[in-house]
Amino acid sequence: MRFIHQKRACPNCGDKNGTSPCIRCGTVLPPQKNRTMFIIIVVVLVLLAVSSLVFTLLRSLPPPVTIPTPTPPPSVTANINNGISVKPVNGEAIGISDGSATFYTSPDDLDQKKQAAEDMKKGDVPDAMY
Repeated sequence: MRFIHQKRACPNCGDKNGTSPCIRCGTVLPPQKNRTMFIIIVVVLVLLAVSSLVFTLLRSLPPPVTIPTPTPPPSVTANINNGISVKPVNGEAIGISDGSATFYTSPDDLDQKKQAAEDMKKGDVPDAMY
């Protein structure tokens, strides 16, 4: 491989002065090929091809499998100590109820509402709903 700074020999007389035209015989030397730039371009293209191939292969891999953490089923019990309360004021129930206290009772459904409230206090939500 010839480097730019090396002197070339004349093909006619063999003089190694490296000038063109040759000082001894006057032969015009062909222009020297600059292969350094060609090698740099080839190396850059090869690096680009390899990196795009690696990137494509990595993108085509399936995502990692995550195992979901099982969650316990929701409980169907009434939470009695949740700050919701009902207080009697002047003979009427005043407050916020989660179903464990009765409001707006009429003589027709008073027993059913009281039974449902008792079921809620015991945590028996399905019976309280029917």
